[in-house]
Amino acid sequence: MSVYEVFKFVESVSDEYDGVTISGGEPFQQYEQLIAFVYLIKTRTKLNVQCYTGYELSELLETHSDQLFLNYIDFLVDGRFEKDLTDNTLSGSSNQKLYELNNGVPKEINFDQKNKLWSLKVTTEGDIYLAGVPSGSDLNNLVKELNTVGFKKEFK
Repeated sequence: MSVYEVFKFVESVSDEYDGVTISGGEPFQQYEQLIAFVYLIKTRTKLNVQCYTGYELSELLETHSDQLFLNYIDFLVDGRFEKDLTDNTLSGSSNQKLYELNNGVPKEINFDQKNKLWSLKVTTEGDIYLAGVPSGSDLNNLVKELNTVGFKKEFK
C-alpha cells in the first residue's frame, strides 16, 4: 500500500480514535515515507502521533538534519527494546525514554507507576479496544468494575 492509501484508511476512522501509534520494523529506516505519513495525519486530522524507534533521540537528530519528525510526532519512544527490561509502561522497556515533542522541542517524560497512561473503549457490539499498557492491578480492577455492571469479558 502507498503512504497515501494507509493515510486514507486512518483518516476514515480518525473520529473513533485519539491517535496513531507507529512502531517496528523501524519507522526511521523509511524516513521520507514516515514524514509524509505523519505530515498528512497532523495536517488533515486531529489525531496525535506516537512513534517507537530503536534509535536514540540523539542519533535521530544527527541522522536526520532536517529534523522534520520533531514537528509532526507528538510522542517519541526511543532506544532499543530490551526484553529483559520490560517494565509495563508505554515505553516498553526501562532503558527506553519517552519524549513529548512540542513545537519541535523534545521534553523527556518520566514514567513511574502513577503516570502510566492507557485508555479503553467498549463498543455497543461488546468489542474492547485497549491502548497502552495497564498494570496488572489496573487490569484486574477494570475487570471487576466491568463485571459489576454485567459486562463479562476475559482479558488474555
